Amino acid sequence: MRHENDDLAQLPVHVRRVIAGNGDMHSENEVYCLPRGHSVAVAECEACAHHAGADIDLLHHRNYVLCRRLTVETARAGVAARPAVLRRRALGDATAGEHTTVSEIMTADVWCAREDLDLASLRRFLAERHITGVPVVDALGRCIGVVSRADLLCAREHDAFVRDVMERLTFVLPETASISQAAALMALEHIHRIPIVTDDEKVAGLVSSIDVLAWLARHDGYVVPR
Repeated sequence: MRHENDDLAQLPVHVRRVIAGNGDMHSENEVYCLPRGHSVAVAECEACAHHAGADIDLLHHRNYVLCRRLTVETARAGVAARPAVLRRRALGDATAGEHTTVSEIMTADVWCAREDLDLASLRRFLAERHITGVPVVDALGRCIGVVSRADLLCAREHDAFVRDVMERLTFVLPETASISQAAALMALEHIHRIPIVTDDEKVAGLVSSIDVLAWLARHDGYVVPR
């Protein structure tokens, strides 16, 4: 529900649905608190005296909490102060892809796996959810790798675990990175998905090559469902 005061800052809710080593699934709902400088559980945010309600963006399927402590201008200034990623040659005016952040197209409700999950369980999960890969996170929700269906094909042992096949050299981007930066990193490193992380390195979303292509098609007027 939208708060009446439009000057309140929106803090995006990051949802990680984690599959533990024993196969149990649990949801971790957090927001990155700019004043504190780290992520907190939504329940902790709601208990804060500065909490001012909730908001939802139906177009992008994003949920937010509203903060009285931060104004919109203060929140934007905090975002703008974050360092840029991937250098870009001076080519005149920036394109729409450079002006649009990955937070606009990323999957914000992210399925993740723990490294002690067995591969048989992961195979079943990916098949049931029609997912081609997931980030691997530690107990704090920080990204430590990525595992895909292609990695599963390389598994030589039937009783192997995610840690045995996952790609540990993980490329991540902040929510403030541009779509063009994500595309450049994918092309440079020959990867199809990039975990998006908060300033304290917790998984906040996932961007795939399909997300980038769908955005490009919609931007040029083609009808592509979200």
